[in-house]
Amino acid sequence: MLFPFARLLWIASAYAAISSLPFPAVAQGSAAGAFAPEDIVAVATGDFDGNGTMDAAMIVLPLDEDATDSDLYVFLEGAGEDTPPGKLALALHRKAAAWGAGPLMAGQVPQLTALENGSLRIETENTGIGRNAWQQKVTLAYRDGRFRVAGFTYEAYDKLQEEDPLSCDLNLFAGTGELNGEPVGFKATRTPFEDWTEDDAFRICGIG
Repeated sequence: MLFPFARLLWIASAYAAISSLPFPAVAQGSAAGAFAPEDIVAVATGDFDGNGTMDAAMIVLPLDEDATDSDLYVFLEGAGEDTPPGKLALALHRKAAAWGAGPLMAGQVPQLTALENGSLRIETENTGIGRNAWQQKVTLAYRDGRFRVAGFTYEAYDKLQEEDPLSCDLNLFAGTGELNGEPVGFKATRTPFEDWTEDDAFRICGIG
């Protein structure tokens, strides 16, 4: 579990990432005001839409205390006619985008990573509790004005080593991947993240 002091340091580092952007963080009227600073779980900054300016993404605890998944917010600099240059505007908000909601234990905290190619990776896991551990990565790429699911990676293993581990890595744009080291092929997709579910990826990976 994150202790209060460690939690405070983490929030400070998250806000440092946002405040390092060379402009006021968020345009007025965005949905960012719907959550409190202490609800922010993960932050990533990068040029997600490839226009040469810095954007930001956050995983935020859900407003519903009974929810089991956290929300994703992605802000783009100067996006939309009503957003002036130097301001971030909300480009994507998906509820229940990342497994894990408070109170989060070690081995359950969602993460965000801005990749060098401009993609955004959502990482979730349950490696801290229970016998069966898993890690999942969903990679988003900004194409044709939408954040689309470009990649899916899933790894699972039995801590007692009585069951075979699972390793699945899919390039959804290309329709190719590997399942336990063997090549797999499937229909390529470019699904917007707000419309995407894990079902097809799980089926290809033999999960469930």
